[in-house]
Amino acid sequence: MKNLNIEFPITSQTTENDKLALLKIRDILGASGQYKYLEVGSFLGGSLTPFLRDEKCIKVLSIDKREKLISDERGAKYDYKGITNQVMIDGINLRGIKTDKLAVFDGSVDEFESNEEKYDFLFIDGEHTDSACFRDFIYAERLLNKDCIIAFHDSTLIHKALKLICILLDSKKYIYKFIKIKNSEVSVLFVGNYINYKIDEFFESEISMDEFYRRAEIYLLSSNISNRVSFNFLVKDSPAKKAF
Repeated sequence: MKNLNIEFPITSQTTENDKLALLKIRDILGASGQYKYLEVGSFLGGSLTPFLRDEKCIKVLSIDKREKLISDERGAKYDYKGITNQVMIDGINLRGIKTDKLAVFDGSVDEFESNEEKYDFLFIDGEHTDSACFRDFIYAERLLNKDCIIAFHDSTLIHKALKLICILLDSKKYIYKFIKIKNSEVSVLFVGNYINYKIDEFFESEISMDEFYRRAEIYLLSSNISNRVSFNFLVKDSPAKKAF
């Protein structure tokens, strides 16, 4: 049993099951030999550490729109101002993890100028809106090898983007398998030869994606209603309300 505190020493928004899912993906990648890891949305680097620690991972690229105010599909806002790439790197080094194979890019993945280097695993964990997730995927796709694994975090929030991505892959006649890991917010695309792995032996996935999408819709609807009610409560006695 892997020690999650050692693999993930930095606090992050990933749950225990999310972390276990990432470690299982790492095992699959390592079984094929050396690999390269690309992450879109790193914050403090909490999900970079297990790949920086892995000797079979020879390159890690972190792309992040740092020091921004970002939102998600619930309308929530998150202030990441002051979180620079150096803050992230210092925090990783403080845990005794080397960062010599880590490269960083401050900005959106669509602004990243490719040097033709290809990656085997992509983890998308940036702005949790459908449009941002879809953008991150279509621009990161050019950076991936033909045989690759792509994981998404906070799948409930970006479930519409996940459906659109599968439609896009179908239109391009990709060979892939898509799963949502049960009791986790991680969903995974296995592309090319990676579909030949015994995925069901590694992961317990949702039996019905349609049911998952239905639950995600209900969750977002209730969250948005709650946010609107809270907002109305806050402004109902405010002079600003008279401007509407």
